[in-house]
Amino acid sequence: MRSRHYLLPAAIALFVAAPAHAGDGNRPASAYQIEKASLIEAPSMRLPPLDRDALAATDALTDGKGRPWRFARPVDVMVSTTDAGRWTRDADGERWTLAIDAGDAVHLNFGFSRFDLPPGAQLRVFSPDGSLQLGPYTHEDELPHGQWWTPLMPGGQAVLVLDVPTDQRGAVDLVLQRVGQGYRGFGAINPRQKSGSCNMDVACLAAGDPWNAQRRSVARLLIGGAGLCTGGLINNTANNRRMLLSTASHCGITAANGAQVVALFNYESASCRTPGSAASGTVVPEPSGGVQSLAWIAGSSNPFNTQPTPTGPTGDRTDWTLIELSTPPNLAALNVHWAGWTRSATAPTCSVPAAPSETAGLCASIHHPSGDEKRITFAQTNMTTGNIATATQAHWNVAWDPNPPLVPGIQPPPISVTPGVTEPGSSGSPLFDSSRRIVGVLSGGPSFCGATGGSLADLYGKLSIAFSGTVVSGSPTIASVLDPGTTGAVTLDGIDVEATTEPPIFANGFES
Repeated sequence: MRSRHYLLPAAIALFVAAPAHAGDGNRPASAYQIEKASLIEAPSMRLPPLDRDALAATDALTDGKGRPWRFARPVDVMVSTTDAGRWTRDADGERWTLAIDAGDAVHLNFGFSRFDLPPGAQLRVFSPDGSLQLGPYTHEDELPHGQWWTPLMPGGQAVLVLDVPTDQRGAVDLVLQRVGQGYRGFGAINPRQKSGSCNMDVACLAAGDPWNAQRRSVARLLIGGAGLCTGGLINNTANNRRMLLSTASHCGITAANGAQVVALFNYESASCRTPGSAASGTVVPEPSGGVQSLAWIAGSSNPFNTQPTPTGPTGDRTDWTLIELSTPPNLAALNVHWAGWTRSATAPTCSVPAAPSETAGLCASIHHPSGDEKRITFAQTNMTTGNIATATQAHWNVAWDPNPPLVPGIQPPPISVTPGVTEPGSSGSPLFDSSRRIVGVLSGGPSFCGATGGSLADLYGKLSIAFSGTVVSGSPTIASVLDPGTTGAVTLDGIDVEATTEPPIFANGFES
């Protein structure tokens, strides 16, 4: 092991196992093969154990209080291929390995502050038995900001494996900045850490339901390897399919960390689980595919901040943020949708459908409660103006439907459907009017599974105010981003991805 160029926290230790075998020349890197023995024998970095009592105490104070829902402890390690792990060589090239041992963590994710690989190199993250992998990530995946942040790997142990052509080893610049040591969410063993069973899967919608396009615009966001929010792809008047995504300012995405976001589309239950039933509380396997962010683009102020003092009658604290995602090579296979929007200041109207099984006329929010599978929550009464934290008259108050539609996918049909809500992790999710256009993003509110009356409601920052309102320092206006041609449009329809012959994504999300 070479001398360290990066300082490790005192509690993080490197353990070097017995030397790995050099190989027998039968492992062509191009075949994506990996030997279990090399995973077991990789040098190991051990992270400090999780203090679950301390984490739970902090979460009890911060969950739902105007910040992203924390699912992992971020551990900054700052190590490179020159000061940690082990290099071995055989006839097929050189291989660098480093095992991560995070003890009783339930899942892991990895943030690379420098990700510069030469052509022919492949970085993969394996489970200890080699059965699951993230990647391969290659030279073609590099982004202008030079970073790479992974989705989640189940379990508390993983092995980083980098294969490089022998003559290209000197061209590698790879720095692992952070490991997200997951302790809840995504199937964690504590049942209190799952989303509420009252919520309705988007899989319950009929094949021809008008909300199916909007459901394809919504993604779960992993922020800095530790926080969770929801966001929605949003169209702009150029109709150019720019990868703009709306979310909440209180989710903490800024110009400084705008590259540290991974958006996961299509994380849904494969089947409709009856709302309120035991089945609805289960958690489906965590997929691994994600879309990397490019940058934070624009934002209005966070209403949960007390400084600086709000200005104007509303304070313009609409909680709106726009980020830009990279365009993945499998975009057509992801089958995403850029949702339309309206910036009308008139309160959106919602109505009772013509039949109990229909959803037309309803308003809705589509979101990832507690980071779990995508759900849809309906409203049938007109929205009103409401206040939250330091924001005055800058939010739509939406009362959730006490009698949600009995959509065809709920089988067998129950007598009635449990009212749905939002939860921590739903923050930033889009609110749609009855024409299925975005009118707001979720800041928060009192709703919870079992809520009634005025507590069965939430508050969403108004696009009508955010569009031309005050933005944070250094930010362009929301209007200049969503209406780049200054058309003056008040409403805009959504648009689908262009059809190509891209192959479909893996059914289980893992490339194994």
